[in-house]
Amino acid sequence: LFNLGSLSEIEHYGKQFPGSEICIRINPDVIAGAHKKIQTGGPLSKFGILIDYLPEVKKLAEQYQLKIIGLHIHTGSGIKDQRKFLAAVDNLFNIAQPEDFPELKFLDLGGGLFVPYHPEDPEIDYKDFCQKIRTRLETVNQRYSKELMLKFEPGKFLVAECGHLVIQVTTLKDNRGYTIVGTDSGFNHLARPVMYDAYHHIENLSNPNGEIKEYDITGNICETGDNFATRRKIPEIREKDLLVIHQAGAYCFSMASVYNLRSLPAEVTVLKGEATVSRPRVSPEDFVNNFLNNYSL
Repeated sequence: LFNLGSLSEIEHYGKQFPGSEICIRINPDVIAGAHKKIQTGGPLSKFGILIDYLPEVKKLAEQYQLKIIGLHIHTGSGIKDQRKFLAAVDNLFNIAQPEDFPELKFLDLGGGLFVPYHPEDPEIDYKDFCQKIRTRLETVNQRYSKELMLKFEPGKFLVAECGHLVIQVTTLKDNRGYTIVGTDSGFNHLARPVMYDAYHHIENLSNPNGEIKEYDITGNICETGDNFATRRKIPEIREKDLLVIHQAGAYCFSMASVYNLRSLPAEVTVLKGEATVSRPRVSPEDFVNNFLNNYSL
């Protein structure tokens, strides 16, 4: 089943596969998310079809005998204000009308559930949130005289807190009162801070009870934006200390690269207290040899 997010996609697909079942991605016309780069709703977003264009959607579906069995939204990532999420849900549920989408089987609310990256971030009451959605869905089901399937895509919410990145301090530099911490990692391993100004909690594993000081914790890539944290208060950091970056289970290793010819870190899986190397670190020698073997210079 294809999830089509533009009129041109519907037309191209209809020409190739007339009579097919499809899902339509709707732009919920609600702007929400932790950073402008991960807000996927509103008139400036490249994602989804604005509600204003639903007459054109219906016309194309009729032209190519397409059966619209699903309606989908995704409003953004890291939505802290649940009122905005619910506003997007309301916009989706309001357009789910039997006279417009008689073949409808499911509604997909996307993802974007808030993950508390900062220790002081509030915990969201998702039981209450789900009950509010359930109440709204019952209205739609009554309208259709059947139970529609409800889908979520909570991937980030499920895995973000399951991963940690352990890095080692390589240098300490005093720049007119600001202490800059150099490490053996960089944004090629953890891109979220440079891409989204994302906050990740950092702890000093080697000196957890040290005197609290302020640091800029940086990566080893030759770009000024390669920072894990700025003016971060943390127990005293020394060279060779191990630091742990929390909530690195989502959009971290999956977005990692060997940019600057820097190898990926090893991955270790911890299950029931037992640690297993699930992906070994590639040595510098193997990394270079692999490069030479695959590219003719």
